[in-house]
Amino acid sequence: MTIIQLTQNLPLKSNQKKLKPRKVNPIGPRNSKIVIIGDLPSKEESETGIPFTSSSGHLLTQLLNQVGIDRSKCYCTLLIKYRPPSGLISRIDEIDYSLLQAQEELRAEIASLNPNIILVLGELSLEAITGLNSISKHRGSILKSLPSIGEKKVIPTFSPSYIQRMYRSSALVLFDLLKVKNESVFSSFKSIPKREFKINPSFSESLALLDRFSKSPALALDIETDRGACRLSFICWVYSFH
Repeated sequence: MTIIQLTQNLPLKSNQKKLKPRKVNPIGPRNSKIVIIGDLPSKEESETGIPFTSSSGHLLTQLLNQVGIDRSKCYCTLLIKYRPPSGLISRIDEIDYSLLQAQEELRAEIASLNPNIILVLGELSLEAITGLNSISKHRGSILKSLPSIGEKKVIPTFSPSYIQRMYRSSALVLFDLLKVKNESVFSSFKSIPKREFKINPSFSESLALLDRFSKSPALALDIETDRGACRLSFICWVYSFH
């Protein structure tokens, strides 16, 4: 038996880099008003090379259809375009790739586009596009992308795979998708509400505010107190006029 034949039967070293899997390229028109970004490909998406083609992707299509968004007219892409082993971000270095490299490539990709709104579906994508974290904290909010991307409008929401695990969240996602549809009509940030804080208002200021409440055709009001406390150590009125 030759040396070559012997070495062919030896196991690979644990630190040996694996070949990159199939790249999952973006799909959809580059001039689309809506850009949709996910975190990383599923096994099915890695095999087809197309984003959002797994069962969770089909769920996303259904939810988009419910609010009147045609997915075929959206530009769909992923932050990480090569599926790491077992889909684990912690093993991304095994395919000679890195999260930092993926972030830089995505930012350059989005900077080359001119959408009216970016829909972000995932914690990693949210951080890559806005520098923020926590989908649950920011979902449904209109955010600004990083300056290097051009300060485009961004709305994050729960990913389709999360919805499959927590289907009750689909109602919130539908609400967020409807906002995406409405925001896709224009690129400006004109719909972001202007907030005014009144701390320790005087009695006359409080009366004027109550008078304004009574004359408003619609009013949303929330009274905040200490969590779990019966006493009112402070009162915060959160309201909006329409």
